[in-house]
Amino acid sequence: MNAQHGKMAAKVAAVALLAAAGTACVGPWTAERVAADNSSARGGARAIEAVRAIDLQLEIHEGGLTLQGHYRANRDGCMRIDVNLDGLRVFTEALGSAASWHMSADDRVPLPNSEQGTAALRHGIEHPLRLYGLHEFVARGQRLELGQTVTLDGARYERVDAVYRDGYRAELYLDPRTHLVQRMREHKPMHVDVDPHAQRIETRFSDYRAVAGVLFPFRSEEFDLGSGKIASWSEVQQFQVNTTEALAVCTSAPPPV
Repeated sequence: MNAQHGKMAAKVAAVALLAAAGTACVGPWTAERVAADNSSARGGARAIEAVRAIDLQLEIHEGGLTLQGHYRANRDGCMRIDVNLDGLRVFTEALGSAASWHMSADDRVPLPNSEQGTAALRHGIEHPLRLYGLHEFVARGQRLELGQTVTLDGARYERVDAVYRDGYRAELYLDPRTHLVQRMREHKPMHVDVDPHAQRIETRFSDYRAVAGVLFPFRSEEFDLGSGKIASWSEVQQFQVNTTEALAVCTSAPPPV
């Protein structure tokens, strides 16, 4: 009888250990599995893929200024952002179906973006925390590479590198408890067509909220890893999906002069 009780106790202990380990003991540990866990944690593939366009009102803090941004993007591969200061437009940038352009308040006509500037806008659309789920990344002709588990500022992260079609790389750091992306590291200019000098930038994401059944970060902070100083930060003031304006942004016209 004692032996039977001992065996039963061992089985209970084993079950408890597996339960405490969560999904860590189920299946091979791959980049695709981390991506699937992330999309599941954000609301599931079906909910994410139902988001055809996003429409964000932002408050942006950079260079001692507080700016208001209106960002729209859709799954046709188009985007536009209008930036205002104290209610006046200071900058517009867009990637449409025919061209990529920018226009400051002083410009009389839109100016074409550089090849690097256009690529940066495409990376923003493909960003795994905007329109698309991380589970869609490989199916879109890109690549995920599993990195080593790392500790940053005393916290443990799972690392997955998102490698875009043009070779651009973004290092994603996910919280192993929530499976949400908390940090992203890139080697890039802050504004490529203003200053092409590339920096090591870490973006920290927080304040995840549900919109249309999908979790999105409402706060992001960009740090220059070289200096350790914050370069900019932004907060979402309003987040809508599938608006008429965002769905039609491929054909949006330049602002009037």
